[in-house]
Amino acid sequence: MLKRYLAFFALLALPFAASPQSSIPADSVPAKKDTVDALLILRRIFHAKEKANPPRFALLPAVGYNPSYGLTLGVNFTGIFQTAKDPDNRLSSVFFNPFWSSKNTLNVQLRQNIFFSKNKLYLIGNTQIARLASMSYAPGSDVEYPVNYQNLKVIQRLYRRISGNFYAGGGLAFEMFWKIEDENLDVPNNKFTPNYVYSKARNYNPEKYNANGFMLSLLYHSQEHPLRSYKGLFADLWVRFNQTWLGSTQNSALLYTDIRKYFSLSKKNPEHVLAFWELSAFNLGNDLPYLALPATGLDLYNRSGRAYAIGRFRGANYFYLESEYRFPISKRKLLSGIAFINMQTVSSEGTYKVFTKIHPSAGAGLRILINKRTRSNLCLDYAIGLDGQSGVFFGLNEVF
Repeated sequence: MLKRYLAFFALLALPFAASPQSSIPADSVPAKKDTVDALLILRRIFHAKEKANPPRFALLPAVGYNPSYGLTLGVNFTGIFQTAKDPDNRLSSVFFNPFWSSKNTLNVQLRQNIFFSKNKLYLIGNTQIARLASMSYAPGSDVEYPVNYQNLKVIQRLYRRISGNFYAGGGLAFEMFWKIEDENLDVPNNKFTPNYVYSKARNYNPEKYNANGFMLSLLYHSQEHPLRSYKGLFADLWVRFNQTWLGSTQNSALLYTDIRKYFSLSKKNPEHVLAFWELSAFNLGNDLPYLALPATGLDLYNRSGRAYAIGRFRGANYFYLESEYRFPISKRKLLSGIAFINMQTVSSEGTYKVFTKIHPSAGAGLRILINKRTRSNLCLDYAIGLDGQSGVFFGLNEVF
């Protein structure tokens, strides 16, 4: 098994050889003057003039639907900026998203990707506090087990540039779960749930646990834009060591990868893009608590695995791969479309190993350009998977 993992990571390293070593400027492909966005249409409707230096942010009411959350109501804030006036300073981004859902979810989340000190330092992270209602599934089963819990998540990594687009660094991760309630749990009548069975077998309290640790990381970052890239490579690899001295319930270790590659297929219309995304997590020792296990939709932006509910496939080892074709529809770029296909696989101790079962899905979507200066867009996707799994997904900005 170790040889397979080493061969896999060797293949992942191949794109580095073909990627440029120079630093990427703030916006290497600015929007054309005749590009139309939603802000321009609103200005025309209300006869408003465009500002000389318009703000690089979007604040929108968030009304949408997600199969995992149901109807959602909230606010989406996206900010694009430079931490210095140097034109070579790369674009940074901040995302703030508080929302309530019809499935008893209340979530406040702040995510950031920030370059400092002329691109020498890079901070990436996620801070989240939430009351969540989710579904869990027994390995190889479609039976749903509702689970409600409260969660605090703080995951931050700081990188320093080594050379060109190569960075190295580390960080801290705190994931705390409490008030975990398995709705179908009835121990006296021998009715058990995946969280209860897993936790009891590994000496976790099924009602509360933590996964806190430190991380060591390597990064290659030539991604051309933080919201909607036309070209470049983002390849992030880190090892996380959960430790009891940091408040973790038990010690454990995992290896994570997050790799995204973008190819622009046209110089005239760079919006024609072929994009690839890989996510993986491999257990290196001991067991994580159940709700901290790698699973569908638990990426930084909770957007992976379209067609399936968040947490649908969960296991000690997880692998995800997606490809997407993006293309303009209208001549002046207000409307565009995407088509995608993805697959995911997990391991389940005592049942099957990773790559034994493949869970694919595919779909298509529509994009409305909100702000041409930030490339922020409104997303509407439909995806279909196996066993009748499907869903409509609303979101702000590209999935990856």
